[in-house]
Order: sequence, then C-alpha cells, then structure tokens
Amino acid sequence: MTYMSRANLGNITRNTEGASMPETSPEMLPGEAGPLPMEVGGPPVTEAEVLGVWRRWVREDNERRGRNDPLPTELPRPNEKGKTPMFSFRAPMLRMLRARARADREQVSLSVVINDFLERYGQGELGSVPRMVVPPAPGPRRSRRSDR
Repeated sequence: MTYMSRANLGNITRNTEGASMPETSPEMLPGEAGPLPMEVGGPPVTEAEVLGVWRRWVREDNERRGRNDPLPTELPRPNEKGKTPMFSFRAPMLRMLRARARADREQVSLSVVINDFLERYGQGELGSVPRMVVPPAPGPRRSRRSDR
C-alpha cells in the first residue's frame, strides 16, 4: 500500500488555504466538495478520493463545532501497534455481544475483527460486500471414500 502526500498527488492541483476554500472550487480533491458518485462495480476508492473525503469531513466538523482545525494535506502513515485512534459508532447491543463472544472464542480482540472488515471494505470494489471465508480445518483431510 502506498501513502499519498502533497508531493505525490500527481496532476491534481488544489488550493491549500484550508477551511476558507469555497465548496465549488475546481481545485478541490475528488470527494472534497460533496459525496463521491456511486457506481456499482466501480474501482476501489483512490488515495486522492480518501484525502478529499477526509478534508470535507474535517471542514464540516469545523463548521459544526465552530473550530478552525487545519485541513489534512496528506494521508496518515500506519500507526504503531497499539497506538491507533479510537472511533465510536452505534450498533445494536445483541450484535456487539455476539461479535464479542465469537471473538472471545477465536481468541482475538473485537478491534482486530473490525479492522480486518474495514480494511477489506475500504479496498473493495464499489457495491461489493466483504465476505467471511471459513478457513480449512487443520490436520489431514479425509477422503469421502471409505477405505475398503
């Protein structure tokens, strides 16, 4: 995986004045002025789209909270193990409890499970659904034919 910085945005040009950038500026990154178009079967999102959506997210958050946090100019580098930001989201309690119980049984943390899903979802084609695949059982495989 590569990480985008201001230096490797390619031929994409944009205004770097931060939150004062107008919503309709042609110099914005894809997804910065509004939601990206949906096209089922389309390619995975590009790094320019990820950065554009992130900039829009920060700008909208600034407007909502009356803040002036700087807009990101590059994608973050991978975090060191154990130093990832915390996010929150809503889910039905029973769904969380089932997922937690399964993760407990598999001896993994729920964070590992959610991160794996988010990685597959973010890298997938538009409209696709990440599928869970049951790994083969360890040990020798048995034939369906009986030994005679």
